[in-house]
Amino acid sequence: YSELFTLSGSVIPAVVLPSFLLTLWGSLWTCLYEIQGYKWVSIASTPITVLGVVMGLLLVFRTNTAYDRYWEGRRLWGTLVTQIRNLSRFVWVGTLVQTEHHILEKKGCMNLLLAFAFATKHYLRDEHGSSYNDLHSLLTHLPDFKPGAPHPNILNMPLEISYHISSFIASSRLANLIEAPQESAMMASLSSMIDCLTSFERIRNTPIPLAYSIHLKQTLMLYILTIPFQLVGPLGWGTIPIMFIASFTLLGIEGIGGEIEDPFGYDENDLPLLEFCDSLREEINKVMTRPSSLDPATWGAP
Repeated sequence: YSELFTLSGSVIPAVVLPSFLLTLWGSLWTCLYEIQGYKWVSIASTPITVLGVVMGLLLVFRTNTAYDRYWEGRRLWGTLVTQIRNLSRFVWVGTLVQTEHHILEKKGCMNLLLAFAFATKHYLRDEHGSSYNDLHSLLTHLPDFKPGAPHPNILNMPLEISYHISSFIASSRLANLIEAPQESAMMASLSSMIDCLTSFERIRNTPIPLAYSIHLKQTLMLYILTIPFQLVGPLGWGTIPIMFIASFTLLGIEGIGGEIEDPFGYDENDLPLLEFCDSLREEINKVMTRPSSLDPATWGAP
């Protein structure tokens, strides 16, 4: 229960003021009923009960749709990491080394694989180009990104990086550093990375339909505004605290959907993309500290 009183990452700051305002609305009608004797304020609960069922279905659909987008974003990032790991294995261990320059090329490609992840993070946050400390340092071995060179105006940086990775694979095949089946496997991993990028774009650029979002908010507000008329008869003054609880709960559920429908930003509830990228950086850097060619002939007895 340590999260019970946690404000960071919760929707409380966004819904507490509207909840108080709606409670004032409920208090007004409660006072008219209890003090002024306006008994007509109390109405039958059947119509509002029917509206409540519809409201519940709309909120469930809204929250489930938003969470599906959040979960799909996390699943796709896991797939991206898997393909980067596979491709880094092909590059570092499976690609032959004939000259010292081949080792530099392999290190450059490993940096590009890391750069793809960092560039994807920035791209999904509408941060275009390469002028970011965690990204530009991974690209300085490329002619267009050398220190002092003007930064090229590139809108889709991950796609640009994929061209250089593809060039490395093709060049390695022409130099007979990899065999044809390995080239196909490496290209398949790279294609899967592009598939992930495209799916990220689909999530990022396809918001919840505006008509649905508007209608949900209108229906939600209509339902909350009618709560006092349903409760004031049987509950009297008890309508006021119930009004706050109902408003806080319903507005909070709707607010959660808005928080998680775009999981790639900087909000507390968004995916920790920087942590994912930093973890991948540690893995790739650890791999590059090992020899680029592992010989089973050096193994001892199991």
